[in-house]
Order: sequence, then structure tokens, then C-alpha cells
Amino acid sequence: MPYLDINSDFDVAAAKNRHDFLSKQIPEGLGISRAFLNWTVAWDGLIGQEPDRLYNTLSRNIPGTVTAFIDFSGTAGADLNVSVKQNQRFVFEAENTITTDCTGKTLRFEEWMIKDTDSRRQGIGLNLFNNLLQFASGAGFDRIALRAGREDGKYFWARHGFYLKDEFHKATLFENVLQNLSEYSDTILSGIQEAVYSIIDEGGLDASWKLARLPGMVGGMPLGWRLMAGNNPEYILNLRDPLQMARVRASLERPAAICPVPVVS
Repeated sequence: MPYLDINSDFDVAAAKNRHDFLSKQIPEGLGISRAFLNWTVAWDGLIGQEPDRLYNTLSRNIPGTVTAFIDFSGTAGADLNVSVKQNQRFVFEAENTITTDCTGKTLRFEEWMIKDTDSRRQGIGLNLFNNLLQFASGAGFDRIALRAGREDGKYFWARHGFYLKDEFHKATLFENVLQNLSEYSDTILSGIQEAVYSIIDEGGLDASWKLARLPGMVGGMPLGWRLMAGNNPEYILNLRDPLQMARVRASLERPAAICPVPVVS
């Protein structure tokens, strides 16, 4: 990875001292790329937290050993990848990117992967999301973004408070919902169907959250999962939006709020 050009006012000695100071604070298990020379700009501008605090935040309440690797690609970007190891086996990996531009600083979840099916439902993904949320909130980030590339992921992120990115993704989701509602119309109670139509009529980029929070099961899956099946949307969590953040925190405090009751007639 190439170094950035050094500006005439760049203090190489100060940057090296900063680099050495931070390196001494890095706990065991936290890898840091040394390819970026301007350590002060990269770390303070993009990460916004000291290495020990970052690592301790990421590793809280995770059933396993957490390792984080950070690669700086410049003053406007970095990769923050996290893995979890249990019994000497990697069971979970999360690839994330950090970008900053005129709209603010974004933490983007690129890929979250359970590598071991036996490791599902241990709270690894949910706890790591909670930890990254605390990191981003405490380090001055403006948003968390992602593309929900799987059906279970789409439902997971929506019910934990993520909103649709824009009107395009909302329109696409509503097409899926109407198709799925028609497919299951003979089995879903009329009152529940009316609630779905009400969410569509209200519109709003929080429609995914409202759909995912609908109670009940259809065909062995949560109703929201069935209704939202189809194309995979872009989601945004606006860390500056009090209402959205309140919904996120409520979902993390009460993750079992999805009522496992039938909604079939």
C-alpha cells in the first residue's frame, strides 16, 4: 500500500512519535496496518478512539476470542475487520469499511458471516453489532450503512432498527411485500393484512422496521421475514436521529419482542 504524499507542513517526527505512542497501547490481538505514514490523521480522523478503548469495546460480551485488523487506505478510508475464534477455530468474520466525505463519517458493514453453523444463535452477530454501534456512536460517526444480501439478514437488520436508504429501495420493498402478501393472503388474518396495507400507505423509510416488528409466524417463519422476502435493500442507521436510535436501543434491550404466535386463519 503506497504512502500518501507528505505535505510540506507534515511533521514526520511528530507522526512517528504518535505512531509509537499508540502502538504501545495496542492490546494483544489487535492488528494495525503500518502502511499509512500519517498515523495521526488516519487514526484520529477515521477511527476516533484509542486502540485499547476500541478493542475493549469490540470484544465485550462476545463468546470467543476477538481479533481486529485495521488497514488505512488514506485519510478518507479504512478497513476494520473483526473475527471471532472459539476452540482454535474461526467461527465468525465481519468485514467493515470506514469512509468520510462531505456528508459525514460512515461505518459500513460489508459482510457478516457465520463460518460455523453450530455457532448460530449464540449472540455473536447481535453482540458485535451492539459493540460496533457503541464504537461508532462514541467516535463521532454519522451513520452505519449496509446492503442486506440475505433474507435472514434483511429481516435481522430491519427489526433491529435500520431504515431503507432511499425511495428506490422503499418502492422495491413494497413490490415484494404486495406480492408476498398476495401469496399468503388465504392464511394471514384480515386484521394483520390491514396493518400491512397501513404501513404501505404511510410510506416512510422506516417501513422496513415496522414490517419486521409485526407479530406472528407464517409457515414457520416470522411474518415480517415472509413479507420482506425478495430483493435485498440498502439500509441506513442514522446515528443523529433520536427516534431511530431509540428504536435500535429498544430492539437490543428486548430482542425477543417478535411474538411467536400464529397469524393464520
